[in-house]
Amino acid sequence: MLKAHFHKIFVACLTATLSSCVSDTSDNQDTFIRKVQGSGTITLEGWAKVAGEIVIYKDIEALKNDSEFPACISGVFRNHYLKDHSAFDGKRVIVIGKLLKHDSLGFESSPIPRRILEGSVVSNWCYGENVLLLTSVKLMSDK
Repeated sequence: MLKAHFHKIFVACLTATLSSCVSDTSDNQDTFIRKVQGSGTITLEGWAKVAGEIVIYKDIEALKNDSEFPACISGVFRNHYLKDHSAFDGKRVIVIGKLLKHDSLGFESSPIPRRILEGSVVSNWCYGENVLLLTSVKLMSDK
């Protein structure tokens, strides 16, 4: 009898714990999507892929599936190509940047015009309406 009672309590606690984990993940993903569709300066947690620009994905599954906006957002630093960003590739990161409308960016003067932002080409691999002018990217420790 006592054993059955403890089993019920254990199952209830386990269910509550797992439910909170799932909702926390869902909340983080919803927050990511809301932020990248907004405006102004934002801070995001996500997974990075370095493909010329730095693409930030909302979660590891979006990274593995090469998801598009709003599950990811493309970002560059000012004069992006002067630094090596490969340490961020495939890693969990926290980024800070200013959202800008991709269509509002100017074009570089070249035979094949490309969108340019603060001296950096923005390929926009996420095909999003917004892109990020990055001011900070930091590696996150695994939680």
